[in-house]
Amino acid sequence: MSRHIALAVLLAACIIAYPIGAQPLRQKVPVERSGETSLALRAPTDVRVILKTSREPGHDGQEQSALRAVEITVAGKNILVPRSVFCDLTDVTAAELKADSKTFVLLLTGGDASEAYIVRVEFGPDRIRRRTLASLMAPQNVLQDTTYRIHILRDK
Repeated sequence: MSRHIALAVLLAACIIAYPIGAQPLRQKVPVERSGETSLALRAPTDVRVILKTSREPGHDGQEQSALRAVEITVAGKNILVPRSVFCDLTDVTAAELKADSKTFVLLLTGGDASEAYIVRVEFGPDRIRRRTLASLMAPQNVLQDTTYRIHILRDK
């Protein structure tokens, strides 16, 4: 009898600690070759990412999937995503959204064989902060590293 009670208490604790409908602090999904792919987290704040892709002929005549737009919303507020974050990415196969302490991370993997890549996009509640690109053959060796800053120009 006490075993059943202990099991019921454990089950109740799990339901309280992880309410139904709650999302983990990480989500990984395959990316549509053409259309929209959505990711969402309910971290300390709600985060949503929409990836928009389309099919087009590649430079070698083969059809490829191009990433045309990335929309990011944090706590209901849209974040400006510079085109340089995504404009050179084709054949994106998977996307992962993670929440670290005060930073959110979008991981995009794509390409094929020796051209396979991983892109890490770091952003906060107000802006994109950094983008790195590495080969999937050696992901620890960053090939491109871009830092994004905001400069406000004012009249004197």
